[in-house]
Amino acid sequence: SAPQHRQWLAEDASRSQLHQAFDEFKQSWDEYDTNVEVTRAALQKDYATAQKDALFSVEGSESYHDAHRKWHTVYRKILQDRGYYDIFFFDANGDLIYSVYKESDYATNFKATGNGPWKDSGLGNAFEAAMASPDKVHYIDWKPYGPSGDAPAAFFATGIKDKDGVLVGVYSIQLPPEFERSIEELQPQCELQIMAEAFEGAVNVAGLGRPTDEDLEKPLDCFKSHSAKSLSALIDDHLRTGYPAGNTANQVADPYYDIKSHAVDAT
Repeated sequence: SAPQHRQWLAEDASRSQLHQAFDEFKQSWDEYDTNVEVTRAALQKDYATAQKDALFSVEGSESYHDAHRKWHTVYRKILQDRGYYDIFFFDANGDLIYSVYKESDYATNFKATGNGPWKDSGLGNAFEAAMASPDKVHYIDWKPYGPSGDAPAAFFATGIKDKDGVLVGVYSIQLPPEFERSIEELQPQCELQIMAEAFEGAVNVAGLGRPTDEDLEKPLDCFKSHSAKSLSALIDDHLRTGYPAGNTANQVADPYYDIKSHAVDAT
C-alpha cells in the first residue's frame, strides 16, 4: 500500500545501510573520470544492457564496479521483496548514480536546469521534490514514463543526508504498473467528495428529507448510465437476489431493516 511504501522509504533513509551504499556509489562515481559526461557514457555502455537487473558484475579496475558487486544483490532483493519496479540513487547534482533495473534513465541527469533527457518526467519531478523538501517522502502520481516503454509509473522519493545533516542526494523508488491503486486514483470522478456531492439530496436515510425527483434522476459520473435512482434499484436487486442472481452467499433478505433508502419519517 502507499502508506507502507512511505514508511519503508523513511526507514531506509534513516539507516546506515543506505548511507554506506550511497557513499560508496557516490565516491566511485566521482572517481570514475574527471569528466562526468565520460562517466555517464561509460557506465551506460557497461550496465544499461539487455540483462538489466540480472547484471551483477562488470570487468574493470574502476571502484564503481566493486561498489556495484557489493550492493546490487542487496537492493535487487529489496526490490523483489517489496514489489518495486526500480530503485534509484541520485547525487545532489541530479545524476542517477545507481539503479537496480537500469533502463535508459540510468546514469543520466535529472536536474531541472540540466540537459538530461528525462528531467521533465515523473522521476525528474520526484528528484526535484525531494531536493526541495528532503525530510518528507514525496509521491509523484501515475503518468507514462519513457524509459519504461511509456508504461504508467508513479514514484516515491526522499532526501539522503550525511552524518552532519547535509543533503547529499535522493533515494527514490518506482512502483510497478500493476500496483493496486484505489478507484480515486484511477478515476478522479469517483473521489469520495465528488460522489457525496452527486448523492447530495438524492438518498434519504432514516427519513432525513425526501429527495426530489430531479436529484434522483441526475446522472452519476462515477457510475456510467446510472442515476441515484437506478443505482439504488440495482443495489437493492443485488442484495435481494444475490450476485450473481441466486448466489445465497451474498444475499441479504432484508437489507434495509434499520436504515431504508426511502424511509418514512422515523419519528
